Amino acid sequence: MLPLMKQSRLGWFPLFLGLLFFALPAQARIVAAPIEPENSYAQQDTSTLLEKALNVKLAAWGWVYLPVLYYSEERGFGAGGEIVRDVPWLNNKASIDASDIKFEGQFTTKKQGRAETTTNLRWGDGKYFLRARLSFTNLKLKYYGIGPNTPNSNKEVFQPQALRAYGEFYRRIFRGFKLGLRFEFENFLLLEYEANGLLDDPSILSTTNKPILGGGLLFQWDTRNRKYSPTSGFYYQGFTLVFDDELGSQQTFNNFNADLRNYFRLTGNHILATQVFIYGARGVPPVWRLAAMGGRAHSRGYRRGRYVDNVLLTFQGEYRCPLRGRFELVAFGGMSAVSPSFNSMKPDFFKPNYGAGLRFRLKSIDGIRARFDVAGGGEDVRFYFSLDEAF
Repeated sequence: MLPLMKQSRLGWFPLFLGLLFFALPAQARIVAAPIEPENSYAQQDTSTLLEKALNVKLAAWGWVYLPVLYYSEERGFGAGGEIVRDVPWLNNKASIDASDIKFEGQFTTKKQGRAETTTNLRWGDGKYFLRARLSFTNLKLKYYGIGPNTPNSNKEVFQPQALRAYGEFYRRIFRGFKLGLRFEFENFLLLEYEANGLLDDPSILSTTNKPILGGGLLFQWDTRNRKYSPTSGFYYQGFTLVFDDELGSQQTFNNFNADLRNYFRLTGNHILATQVFIYGARGVPPVWRLAAMGGRAHSRGYRRGRYVDNVLLTFQGEYRCPLRGRFELVAFGGMSAVSPSFNSMKPDFFKPNYGAGLRFRLKSIDGIRARFDVAGGGEDVRFYFSLDEAF
């Protein structure tokens, strides 16, 4: 899910160009409603016409896709998007644990890029599950130092090269509850950084280009009524990982994570979704494995990595309501904080985020939405354009 960043005076121009350039009808077996005779369009309202247009442009050959164009000062003009489809021959009529495959990517005029693929497989009549992800990026980022209140004046641009892979294998214990194992590999290299800057530090540079390998236990308890844009139930997942030289890792530390989501139907199709997200690092983790606030999911409104430290605590709520046809409107808000430890976390560490968004429900995959969010925080306004909900 790719953020549209308000980095220049171009404003909405990148979004307009992206939609105009990529929204050409696919010459394929389109997953959309049959096209009515030409004269009938005059009798349809604007929302119906827009629904038909979007459905044609965002679905083809059984895939759902969402292209994006954007601009930022440090990356230049960029193009990319994401595509996803289910894998029906492995789904066995499953709704929550449906098998699917997803690709995301982008490239820029300044020779930077990102590519990622995620696969979810289910077999054995829903008894066994595998999730795997492989990603590569060399997109330029910004670093502000470590701590809950680092000033914006600390900002410095750097370019990493990161290769990451993880796999999760788990088995169903009883309906909705699974236990399993998670393994991670990552190699992080600094290609460019500012001389005499925050990253130009021996304690940081000594951790780069040293692959880490770790493993641990995970659990997942899922009672949602569907995988994409659920309207009831809950999703709880947690894991703890050990990175140790005995496992082949060149650095030693621990990570833990908890993601707790609840979905409530208020009335009709009005939904309240809530999330509590916790992440932590113990031992002596490299900077790039610390808890990072910001991004497209749990703390929209802040650039990812705007605040980093050993632990992260964030919570948010989102109200989702029907607008017209297959369009929906959402409003969201939350609080997030990083800290050296949970014991040292203080109220003034927490930063607010808030915003609103528009959703368009696609027909190709049950419940999946194209979403556009506008989010604010303590410093600027940020845009997000992607497939599926933030949580």
